[in-house]
Amino acid sequence: MHCENCKVELDETMLFCWSCGAPIKQNEASKNGEDTASDIKTAVETKNELDAQHETKTTHTEPLKMAVEQDREKDVQTKTTSANETKMKVGPSEMTSNATDMETNSHEHTVAHTANVETADVDSEQQAAQQVAATSDRAHSHHAANFSDQVKDTFLQATERINRMVGEEGQIDLNLRDVFSDIFKKHSKEEAEKLFITGTELTTPKEKDISTSWPKPWLFARIFVVFAITYLLLSISAYTFDNIYAIPGLIVIGSFAVPFSLLIFFWETNAPRNISIYEIAKMFFIGGAASLVTTLILYSVFPVGAELTYGGAIVVGIVEEVGKLVIIAYFIYNQNSKYILNGLLIGAAIGAGFAAFESAGYAFAFGMFYGDSVMTEVIFLRAWLAIGTHTVWSAIAGAALVYVKGNKQLSSDTFVNAKFIQLFAIPVILHAVWDMPLYALHNFNLLFIILIVIAWIFIFTLMNAGLKQIGRLHRDA
Repeated sequence: MHCENCKVELDETMLFCWSCGAPIKQNEASKNGEDTASDIKTAVETKNELDAQHETKTTHTEPLKMAVEQDREKDVQTKTTSANETKMKVGPSEMTSNATDMETNSHEHTVAHTANVETADVDSEQQAAQQVAATSDRAHSHHAANFSDQVKDTFLQATERINRMVGEEGQIDLNLRDVFSDIFKKHSKEEAEKLFITGTELTTPKEKDISTSWPKPWLFARIFVVFAITYLLLSISAYTFDNIYAIPGLIVIGSFAVPFSLLIFFWETNAPRNISIYEIAKMFFIGGAASLVTTLILYSVFPVGAELTYGGAIVVGIVEEVGKLVIIAYFIYNQNSKYILNGLLIGAAIGAGFAAFESAGYAFAFGMFYGDSVMTEVIFLRAWLAIGTHTVWSAIAGAALVYVKGNKQLSSDTFVNAKFIQLFAIPVILHAVWDMPLYALHNFNLLFIILIVIAWIFIFTLMNAGLKQIGRLHRDA
């Protein structure tokens, strides 16, 4: 006999099709009466309930229906093959049990398969997310590396051009991380004391013993920490205990912290070690104050308005840089310095003194007119800006003087030399642009940051030229 639904050949004793599960209509002769009909009805109802449960539980796995059906057909075919091989005849009641087991097994297999697929989907999503994150990290690293390389290339190209201005060739061999590597190392008190006694007749090295390698300054950072702690304690005295007598100290320490620390940096990088801390202090205090006087004299001849225009900013750049240059030239003449690194140091000393006194004056004036909070803002603003203003501008001017005069005594010819004018124009231009009303570039202090970077490119290039100068002196000796 055959199934009316799928036409598969069946045993006469079967009540359900082994292939599609449809009930089989039996001949009257082969029926076993009312009991058999009742069994068939019960089996059909059981099957319908199982089908309904199966459809309800697997509705959310509709995308997996085809895969489940294929597995189900394979299970049924396997069971049928086994049944045919053993040639077992199944009675009505046993057929019902087998159908129920078949549906139950199929359902369990479906649920297990669905869970496995869902787990696989989750794993796939996680792997995809990890791949995306890894790709994103690689992309960011690649962009960061590219940006870093571009900055380094720009820096090296700039140093090559500046090198030509001071008679050198090629790019500078500079590793900033290595130069500042000693800042976070532990140093003893004896190391600091040895530094402070350099520059005397007994401690100045002979020319052949001067180091030509890049110095690794660290003391300047300790000096800055001393200023910072002092400022903090004075701030507590002034604002926690309402002690107005701490305000002058607050102004002085806050205004001197960065310029004086920068001066120590230039003192540490002075490879010849031929200028003592006493001489540096003299240049800082007396030279700084004297440069204010010469500048004010020039301002009396070339006055500028309260609000700077582009023309006024140019006048300020020329007047203040020339005013400081007069004092720088005086100390270079007295020292008769021939090393470019000496010129950097002497110029930095005058510029640092000028910056410290000027910042103290601004802090005092704003405090008088606008109160303590504005005064504090001015102190902090001018403190961090001081890393790229008067100290480094004057250092460039001092190095230019020494480079042009060479071993000769400083004379008026030095100031009209084309090479000197070209180099001295750098701090004048930087200063003038700094004061120009370029307000669009004041967002995020962009203008100031750019000018600071440019100034320090010149500083490091001049340091490199100074070290090469010493190397040539070694070879000529």
